[in-house]
Amino acid sequence: AEEEQLDTAEIAFQVKEQLLKHNIGQRVFGHYVLGLSQGSVSEILARPKPWRKLTVKGKEPFIKMKQFLSDEQNVLALRTIQVRQRGSITPRIRTPETGSDDAIKSILEQAKKEIESQKGGEPKTSAAPLSIANGAGPASTSEDALKSIL
Repeated sequence: AEEEQLDTAEIAFQVKEQLLKHNIGQRVFGHYVLGLSQGSVSEILARPKPWRKLTVKGKEPFIKMKQFLSDEQNVLALRTIQVRQRGSITPRIRTPETGSDDAIKSILEQAKKEIESQKGGEPKTSAAPLSIANGAGPASTSEDALKSIL
């Protein structure tokens, strides 16, 4: 099925706005949401190509960015990760080359493990991972918001 045509310039603008508003670095955003380096994120956000000129692989970051923007809880979770990381990011896990849902799931699982290890606890495996495209219910704290997304 052909994906809807996305306005890549508008998506890039909105992502840049949210990253600035919440003081989230491109490195953290690229690591946890897109599975890309900071340099690649910078290039995509600064000079987004028109949708029709992108390859299937080139469209994936914009699909992920649109999913990320679809729920404020995603932004809040990433802000929480940014605050806890304070610039220290482990080398990124290789994500599957096919299926952005699998890539997002893998990134969120890695984020969950890193957060749990910082707390000194063991990662909880009882909760099913939630795709970033699905919304999470309202949470009382950013900690709850993060848990509901992860």
